[in-house]
Amino acid sequence: MKERACIELIMDEVRDYMVESYRRRMSFAAQTKEHPNDLLTEADIEVQKRVVSVISRHFPKDLIVAEESGLNGNPEAVPSRCWTIDPIDGTQNFLRGIFPVFGLSLAFLEQGKGSAGCVFLPVTGDRFLAERGKGASWNGKRLAVTRAASLELSRVEIDFQGPKYRSTTLTRVESLLKQAGQLRAYGCGVVGFCHVATGEGELYVNLGLDPWETAVGQLLVEEAGGRVSRLDGSDLLPFDGRSGVIASNGIIHDQVVEMCSEE
Repeated sequence: MKERACIELIMDEVRDYMVESYRRRMSFAAQTKEHPNDLLTEADIEVQKRVVSVISRHFPKDLIVAEESGLNGNPEAVPSRCWTIDPIDGTQNFLRGIFPVFGLSLAFLEQGKGSAGCVFLPVTGDRFLAERGKGASWNGKRLAVTRAASLELSRVEIDFQGPKYRSTTLTRVESLLKQAGQLRAYGCGVVGFCHVATGEGELYVNLGLDPWETAVGQLLVEEAGGRVSRLDGSDLLPFDGRSGVIASNGIIHDQVVEMCSEE
């Protein structure tokens, strides 16, 4: 089985469980992880377990890096073949309910770079698929970033992080906040990348993010014709141990890097 076919199989197998979990969300007890707003539910664990099971069955020798259940360690060396999983990105949105912007992100990486991946939004059934060198699609429709050439004409999404990091975030993006045409904060990293890839937005900025969020998002944006980098404009490599992401339509990218770079 090819990796992309495996990815699509996984989405088929987990959708019903994820939709039913969303319907039963009020019955789930949430645990906190790094801070009070960093939540974990039994649905996160079960979705990841199901995804890992399918990957291990078809690609038993591949490394798996995932957000939950002790699989979140950064590999010491860049693996030749690796899968990254975020079972429910946007757990806060999943639990709150009225704003169901959450999804499963899954990527296959070769030599540390995204090769194929998908963001799946189970409530709407939307699938954002990308394969290196073969483009990105949204429910089968080819994706392309916009040609907006200024921040004043751009829709910008920013993740303001938890209270511990918010002061730093606000300092780094202050100029951006003042100049952006429109601002959004959906609280789901992979959806931020999707908005750039689909052309529904021009820019996504996050001072954090882990490999299981960046790998598929970067692939989607780049295959749609956009650009993804670290905050200083350097290449983003999912396992480089760094944080901070700028994803854009490419045209406004250098301007945003200049704004977000540290003094």
